[in-house]
Amino acid sequence: MQDPWTRNYPVTVHGMAYSPGIGWLRSPDFDVSSPGAIETNYHEALSGIWHHHR
Repeated sequence: MQDPWTRNYPVTVHGMAYSPGIGWLRSPDFDVSSPGAIETNYHEALSGIWHHHR
């Protein structure tokens, strides 16, 4: 089962994520050392971006 972050904010390489409503996002909080690290950390980083721009 996919959570809303996974559906709305698919993460790509190099800590970049694309949101249909916002565009490309980049966060220094992303750990791009491994795909698993991105999967583990991306929603926290995106949550920080979201709150930062509200």
